Amino acid sequence: MTVDDPENEVLESELVEDAPVIRPRLWPIFAVSLAALVLYIVFAGLAIVVAALVTHGPFNPLQLRDREFVTSATQTGLGFFCMVVIPQIAMTIPVWIAASRSVEPFRERLQLLRGHWPIGLWVCAAIATPLVGVISASLFSRFLPESENLVELSGLFQKLSEAGWLIPLALVIGATPGVCEEILFRGYIQTRVTKRWNGAIGILIASVLFAAFHMDLVHSLSVFPLGVWLGWICYQSGSVFPAMLAHFYNNAISVFAAALAAGMDPEKPTVAVGAISMLILVGGATAMATTLLRFRRYGAAAPATEFVA
Repeated sequence: MTVDDPENEVLESELVEDAPVIRPRLWPIFAVSLAALVLYIVFAGLAIVVAALVTHGPFNPLQLRDREFVTSATQTGLGFFCMVVIPQIAMTIPVWIAASRSVEPFRERLQLLRGHWPIGLWVCAAIATPLVGVISASLFSRFLPESENLVELSGLFQKLSEAGWLIPLALVIGATPGVCEEILFRGYIQTRVTKRWNGAIGILIASVLFAAFHMDLVHSLSVFPLGVWLGWICYQSGSVFPAMLAHFYNNAISVFAAALAAGMDPEKPTVAVGAISMLILVGGATAMATTLLRFRRYGAAAPATEFVA
């Protein structure tokens, strides 16, 4: 018995009760990753045009050559939202196409499942997530200069915060990558590599690609451990939803912290910055310990090798 599935190879010699054992092929994983990157770049360019239309109305296309014009369009509240949302949604298109052609049910294909962790453990893992980013950034800052892109983003967050956009900004930057990037890296890539080999390799490859997609050396290196943590959450819980929640919380807290700390005297932190720091450090450490102590109570991770259709 054979199954015509471009994503998977069917091993006829390993039949279990007349059901074929299916191992995901490797080429769709890298093809989807490449297509996602191309669409992200293309639609990032389109997002600039949309942001300019939203901000300035009809304009001369030659104005797109003017850096100041582009900056003025993309660094407004609505313009920046366009820059975040449009490319992120576009890069998930190859994932939906590939998953829809799989013999495996769509939700299982992307691990859009309830999983076996209780909601309380989802929350603990999410609260622990910013601590991973803080530790990683602190370690890399000893050896590498601060990312210029992140410095510019912090200034932009402060500017938008002062214009009353802080909460909408935190929600959009939390939710959009939290859903779209997790669908691509943990839902699609990691689960496929895990089924092909094992959980450790799946988490590693997905985390490397996740870091590379940030297209900034310093930022990519600092978010790699975050990718490993999110991958571990997805793998152990049997669901991509806890990783989405953790990604959302990490990004939202990062926006608040960056906006409030931009331009601040490091020796004279504000009350708000101090509160966020305590939440990240004390709350994160407590939640991390709780997550690591309790996750084994709720069952083992999903099978790491072959699966039966």
